[in-house]
Amino acid sequence: MDILEKRHVEITSLALDGLAARHKAISSNIANADSPDYKEVKVNFENKLRNIIHTEEKREQHKMDNLFNEDRTPFQPGKFDLQYKDFSPETYESQADGIGGNNVNIERQMAELAKNGMKYNALALLQQKAFQGMSDLIQKGGS
Repeated sequence: MDILEKRHVEITSLALDGLAARHKAISSNIANADSPDYKEVKVNFENKLRNIIHTEEKREQHKMDNLFNEDRTPFQPGKFDLQYKDFSPETYESQADGIGGNNVNIERQMAELAKNGMKYNALALLQQKAFQGMSDLIQKGGS
């Protein structure tokens, strides 16, 4: 991984945003576990993140294809372009099958909260190490 690669930092930041939104949704589910007619809320951002990564890979390939082409065609920004800044996790409700219309399984939600927290902490640590590496490079001048 190139330490100065901006793309990695942006993608990790988007993933952290998605995990934070998921954490908020799971917390809401836990808080409303006994509320009548409450429907479990989920946040799914991984597919959108994959599409963003794929779009960035296509952008890089487009750059390479046009490197020696005098008639360079610009890459068209799209829905999943990192520069487009249209990243927002999608939420949806699952079907109610519990008592009183509530479909929250508290044990599953607690497990999801723990799993989500571990993912967030791991990504945050990677991001911290990347920034620390950049800081060391700037302060020490590569020596």
